Amino acid sequence: MKSTSFGSLLSKWHWIGSGFMSLKLKGSLTFLVAEVDGKVVGTVVSTYDVQFSHIHHLAVHPDYQNRGIGSLLLSEIERRLKARGCLGLLITVNKRNPRYEEILKFYRKRGFRVIGDYTHVGKIIGREEDVVKAYGVKEKC
Repeated sequence: MKSTSFGSLLSKWHWIGSGFMSLKLKGSLTFLVAEVDGKVVGTVVSTYDVQFSHIHHLAVHPDYQNRGIGSLLLSEIERRLKARGCLGLLITVNKRNPRYEEILKFYRKRGFRVIGDYTHVGKIIGREEDVVKAYGVKEKC
């Protein structure tokens, strides 16, 4: 991927160890990629905040799961956020995900726990029927 594809947002690409590549965008977004034999097999995306940073996306290709790739991505993003002074991490796990319990187990094994009484507040900006289909929102926000 060429840096020009991100225009002025791109800060740098750099390798962070065997099989991992990092794209740091100016500001708070960090995107890490795990590769095996030149093939992207996992990604993690986070945004930084000094109090609670958010991990918006962590995924590993099904053929490469249970090999420690997700754990390595999570550990690396956590290391980077902690180095910047972040006090905690937040991850949203969709209860409608058929693997919800398995995903919670993955995070709990790595020190995460369900915290607080957070309410997600949303606003539909697209077609409402598309949102209902994708997320199961049955009432108006």
